[in-house]
Amino acid sequence: MLDITTTATIRPELFRKTLKSFTENLFINKKEYRLILNVDPIGDDVDPMEVVKVGQQFFDNVIYNIPEEPNFAQACKWCWGETSSEFIFHLEDDWVLKRAINVGEIISLFCHENLMGVRLTKNEINTLTQEEKKNKFIKNRKLVLNPIFYRGDFIRDISMKMDVENNPEKQLRRKYKLPKDKFIGIYCGLGLGHYGSGRVVSHLGRKWQKQSNYKKRKGSNFVTWEKR
Repeated sequence: MLDITTTATIRPELFRKTLKSFTENLFINKKEYRLILNVDPIGDDVDPMEVVKVGQQFFDNVIYNIPEEPNFAQACKWCWGETSSEFIFHLEDDWVLKRAINVGEIISLFCHENLMGVRLTKNEINTLTQEEKKNKFIKNRKLVLNPIFYRGDFIRDISMKMDVENNPEKQLRRKYKLPKDKFIGIYCGLGLGHYGSGRVVSHLGRKWQKQSNYKKRKGSNFVTWEKR
């Protein structure tokens, strides 16, 4: 069983696009996965349970939380604290997977004991070294919330230390710096091993923000939203 952690707001149709792309291209056998879902109560004018129902359409095993107030950092902390699997996949509710990937191939990369996570690239990859071709990932030291596989013990340890009043991504980058011998791999997907591998995931959230009445609240450290 692999835990999938998702921090969501009330955007059921956007979430449906996300889960459709990932279950068709990566998490094919839904019985092998557990969805751990936090739905912050802000977004479209519908019941937040509609988001939970979307998750239940794609996975049999869903654990969910709907807090009284939205808080992005608290959402991450709750989701990661609920995990128990050796590896976890963190997936926000507004990404799409652009190509088929074998989940077993990703997990096999963790044979590198100093590899703490493997994120799916959102950028075009045009140049690879011989070492990168051999390892099937690019070494990187940045902790992110883009679609990413993490070692479970590693991210659970971080969840216990997280400050819920500050931007979780900034905390990952600044406060929880990796030791010099640890790293994050960037996975380029199909085509890895030659040039022009292409993007693996793309982000839908910016477009939604422009079309919606919401923005990140000024001075909130990117923790919560407000109406425009």
